[in-house]
Amino acid sequence: MIDELQGLKHLDVLTLTVRSTSCFQNLDSHHILLTCTLILCLRGDYSENPSSCLDLSPVAMANMKYLNTLQIEGLRDVDSSWKTPLENPSSFLGLQFVEVGACMNLENLEWLVFAANLIDLNVHSCYGMTTILGSNTKKAYTLTPFAKLTVLRLSRLPYLWRICEHHLPLPFLKKILISGCPALTRLPLNSSSAQTSNLIIEGEEKWWNRLGWEDQAARNAFLPCFRPCKGKNFPGTLMPQYSQKAFNNIF
Repeated sequence: MIDELQGLKHLDVLTLTVRSTSCFQNLDSHHILLTCTLILCLRGDYSENPSSCLDLSPVAMANMKYLNTLQIEGLRDVDSSWKTPLENPSSFLGLQFVEVGACMNLENLEWLVFAANLIDLNVHSCYGMTTILGSNTKKAYTLTPFAKLTVLRLSRLPYLWRICEHHLPLPFLKKILISGCPALTRLPLNSSSAQTSNLIIEGEEKWWNRLGWEDQAARNAFLPCFRPCKGKNFPGTLMPQYSQKAFNNIF
């Protein structure tokens, strides 16, 4: 199938759903396909194979320079597979939409520090996740994470206790949607982090009341942003929106 696609001389945009390591590794030798890939879905068969894992090829990721949308779902052992992209930060510069779900052993998404143009992040049902960004991002890298982020969705992450270890400037942030994250007691916000007049923070009222803040001034600044809600989930709803936005960015 990959060889047949390689013969399409006028191929401009390619959307791939990958379910095996061998399929992903075969892309290394197909440069044209890599440069056309706009949307990539990596899916493991977690219902039948509890050790489902995709070993992502750093060569393929490096050549996907137009990759706009990435969905990772059901990869229980993806924790070791995502170390190599940190050596090639340019792999993620085009990423704007990321959804990660049901990756049971995934502890963090440290590589997102290199997704400088990320605008929408949805993470759900990763029961081993403790942080979004790793603990060394501020010391190791000069990039400002989430500088263009507008929407952050976090749901069903019972052990997530922080997003990152320091406050972030988030000038474009419009929505923070939190559900089923009882251990998350701090947001990466202080009184100068975001434009509070345009920000909505949605979550359970009990969760909001447990949040810690840098000082009372910060809490007062973000209090008008809060919208109480009962438990919600945000999985599996974003890919059609991502796809349309991705195509709009090209054409």
